[in-house]
Amino acid sequence: MKHEEELTSKGKYLSYILRHSMEDFNEGKIDENGYMLISELTQRGFTEELIEEIVQTNNKSRYEYSPDHTRIRARQGHSIPVDVGLTLTTPPDILYHGTADRFVESIFKEGLKPMSRLYVHLSDNPDAAATVGKRHGKPV
Repeated sequence: MKHEEELTSKGKYLSYILRHSMEDFNEGKIDENGYMLISELTQRGFTEELIEEIVQTNNKSRYEYSPDHTRIRARQGHSIPVDVGLTLTTPPDILYHGTADRFVESIFKEGLKPMSRLYVHLSDNPDAAATVGKRHGKPV
């Protein structure tokens, strides 16, 4: 159980760094494509093995390595201005946005907004959207 707790805790910390650390971005530790050197993370309490386990056990495929496996980035959900190379595609006919019930009135009034993120998160199935909504309260 202790290892799972560390995995969860370090996974959240890794996610925060790679998606939201403006300080690291401004200092050039996160590049314009969102990559950070693995060696930089090992100076912050991560091991290469732990990073690999976080990547492999993440059920949302949240992370990806550079081709030479020396850098890592989050694939989505950034609040820092990085370009992760998203390609323009035709969306499915129906997309879902998962949120908590307390935000519904505002969404109907003002529309969907990315808030502190670069993009609004949409899913192609209602179960994935409900999972996102659960993180913030009663999902809608």
